[in-house]
Amino acid sequence: MTFAKNYSNRCLLSIGMLLLAQQTIAACNKADWQQLLRHADASAVVSHIKNHHCELDQSLDNISKTALAYAIDSRNRAAVQVLLQAGADANVDGYDGRTPLFYAAESKDVGIVEDLITKGADVNACTRTSGITVLMIAVLESSPAIVASLVAHGASLDETDKYDQTAINYVDKLPAHRRASMRAALRKR
Repeated sequence: MTFAKNYSNRCLLSIGMLLLAQQTIAACNKADWQQLLRHADASAVVSHIKNHHCELDQSLDNISKTALAYAIDSRNRAAVQVLLQAGADANVDGYDGRTPLFYAAESKDVGIVEDLITKGADVNACTRTSGITVLMIAVLESSPAIVASLVAHGASLDETDKYDQTAINYVDKLPAHRRASMRAALRKR
């Protein structure tokens, strides 16, 4: 009788753990996060995290994007701030080494860039394949204000990509009308 009772309890415990794991995975999937982060305010994000016990740094897709990356892509600063306060890693290593700061530079939202830097984001992070830095991406994809912020927070002007190009070299790849303001931003320290 004792064996049967212990076996039954172990089975129930295993089933309970499996159901809990499935609930967490189902509740914290890409579609749920994307929908939530597109439109939700800070309290809705807090509620979602608490109610679904989400792992904040879990990869939600095949390119290792996390909830934080999706919040940044949606330019939902309130969600970004909540996720960072809840413990999301500002340096979580995504696809090819792309950290949240890469997405923030591409989002062109200086507030989100500053939030990540405040939480310890590495301003000198680079991709594994090409060695392109956050500053290089910001030069190509972002605004002079974001470039100036990265430089002011210690982004290196000397780092090179796999083609031996620096962020300053990347300015030459820009349309002529954008070059002067980007060069000026790179000089601000």
